[in-house]
Amino acid sequence: TVPRQDTHVQLTRLYVSHFLSKWGDRMWEFAIALLLIEIWQDSLLMAAIYGLTSTLAIVLLGSVVGHYVDTHARLSAVRWSVFLQNAAILVCMITTVAIITVGNTMSAGAYYFCIAVIMGTAATADVGALIGTLAVERDWIK
Repeated sequence: TVPRQDTHVQLTRLYVSHFLSKWGDRMWEFAIALLLIEIWQDSLLMAAIYGLTSTLAIVLLGSVVGHYVDTHARLSAVRWSVFLQNAAILVCMITTVAIITVGNTMSAGAYYFCIAVIMGTAATADVGALIGTLAVERDWIK
């Protein structure tokens, strides 16, 4: 058996890790909205489309994500979640920097392709966050 003090330390680490993860998720949601407003300065349309895209991705993929978390090892699901989030955020940020720096010289097709990549990868990062949340919080209700 694990001594009670070790269990307390492990739970404290789990709660701190979960808090920092959720904080990072909220900071990402805030930052991507600000970046989209920077790209499209005349309107909040891009921020609204991001919100819609993200919500639709979570609604449409929620049952698939839940099934994945239920059928795979919890640690594997958390690792996949972290990888998916970080990869999606990396691609999103590279595309965002590209569109902010050279967006004026892009063709219309390339510009809208970059916007689609930003929306898709931002929604993918949100789905990754959902995987992590479900994997960590799955048994907290009991």
